[in-house]
Amino acid sequence: MARLSVIPCRDANIRVGILGGSFNPAHTGHCHISLEAIKRLHLSYVVWLVSPQNPLKALNIKASLDQRVTFAKSVACSRKIIVSDIERHFPDCYTANSIARIMEMHPKTEFMWIMGADNMLQIHKWYRWWRIFELLPVVVFDRGEHIQNLRNSKAGAMYSASSIISGSNAYSNDDAGAAKHTDWYFLKIKKEYSSSSQLRSVLQCETK
Repeated sequence: MARLSVIPCRDANIRVGILGGSFNPAHTGHCHISLEAIKRLHLSYVVWLVSPQNPLKALNIKASLDQRVTFAKSVACSRKIIVSDIERHFPDCYTANSIARIMEMHPKTEFMWIMGADNMLQIHKWYRWWRIFELLPVVVFDRGEHIQNLRNSKAGAMYSASSIISGSNAYSNDDAGAAKHTDWYFLKIKKEYSSSSQLRSVLQCETK
C-alpha cells in the first residue's frame, strides 16, 4: 500500500478532485465535468477513479477494467486528468473505503469528491455513504435535477449545502479554509448530453 499513489507526487500540498465510476465507457461528459472542476475549483488534477465493479450494479460490464482504463486514457482531454485503476489493488472497491485509503497515501493533499446530481440522489444506498461526507468536501454537478431535489434527498437532508457555485462564484482558498468535511457544494454547469449508455449504444451499432 505504501508504494501506491494516484498523483505524481505523494507528498504534494495541492488540491485534487476525484471523479469515480465504472467509465463504461469514458466520454466527453466526463471531460466536461473535469475541466469545469479544474477551472472553478482550482484543482491541480482530477483523478478518474475507474472502478473494477460498481457494487450496486449487476456484473454486466462487458469491457474489462484494462479496456476501460485504456479507453479512458484516450478520451482524457488534459494532462491534468489522471486515469487511475488503483482500486484493483484494494481488498474492496467501496467508495468510502477507497477515499480513505487514497487520503492515507497522500496526507498533504486536499481531496474533493466530485459526482453528478443523479448520484447525490441515491448515494444513501452506497456502503457507509455518510463517511464520504465526513472525509472530504463533496461537489455535486448539475445534470438536470433541481437544487431543491438534492436538498430534499436523504444525503441532502443530513448534510447541508454550503453554497451554490455558479460561473462567477468559484470555490476559493477561503472556502477551503472554512469548509467542514460535512459540507457539500452544488456547482452549476452547462448541460453535457453525452452519457456512457448512449455511447455504448453507438459503439454497439458501429461494431455490428
